[in-house]
This record gives sequence, structure tokens and C-alpha cells, in this order.
Amino acid sequence: MTNPYGPVPPPPAGGAPGTLDANQKTVLGCGVMAAVALVLVLVAGACSPDPQVGQKAVPGPTVTVTARETVTAPPAAAMPELVGAGFADARQQTASLTGGGLTAYSAYADVGLPTDHDDWTVCFQSPAGGTSPLSRQTALTVHLVAVGQCRCLSY
Repeated sequence: MTNPYGPVPPPPAGGAPGTLDANQKTVLGCGVMAAVALVLVLVAGACSPDPQVGQKAVPGPTVTVTARETVTAPPAAAMPELVGAGFADARQQTASLTGGGLTAYSAYADVGLPTDHDDWTVCFQSPAGGTSPLSRQTALTVHLVAVGQCRCLSY
């Protein structure tokens, strides 16, 4: 069968069709490098700092501040030892330590805490006596026993 479009032209001298010679490769390589360099210059220009950043600051008026009073931090609050004290006394000792107040529980699971337990005795406390510093968020708790029932002090 014959080619209806005519004879196929012979390949150019120096290589197969579609290949580049040394001069063409050099020109193409230089063109690609120039394009990459142009893109880098444009990106660097877009990322350059604000032109106002390099300007010198104009000095303004001078302000002098003089301290006339020395303020010292208050001493860190420490939890008092409450074991053996009555609940009313314990509440009074802890009133200024934290904002949460003093929460009372019965020391024994089988003994309920009455509504009026001011005269009950502190058997356990949390945090322990002497714990410091206390913050406004520290929860203060005591476990109470009825008057005369404080077996926790006999250790």
C-alpha cells in the first residue's frame, strides 16, 4: 500500500525528528533560566518589607517617671491547722483565705451532717494545715464529727 499524502521527508542532518541540536538546547536552557530568574525577582519584590520600616524615627518629648511609693506583695496565705477546732471557729479562721468559703462534710459515711453543725469538731481538713500559698480558687474542706466523738485526734 502506498502513502496517500506523499513521501515522508528525510530526518534533518544530525538526529532523529523532534531532537534538538546543541545550539537549540543552549538557547532553550538560557530561556528557562531567565524565566525562573524573572519569577524569583517578582516574588522577592512582593515579599519586600514596607518602605516605611527603613525610615528613621523622629524623637519626641522625653517622659520621666519617678516612683514615690514602694508597694510590696502581701505575704502568701497559708492554711491554718483546723483539726480539733469547732466548725464555727474554722470558718472564721479561713474567711479571708479564699473566695470559696469552707465546705463541711461528715467524717463518717454512716453519720449524717446536721443543718446546724457549728459546734461539731474538725477531724480532717483539706488542704493540710501549713499548706501555702493558697489561691482564690483553692477549695477548702473539712470533715466533722459530733462533739465528744473525735476519735481522729487519738493517733
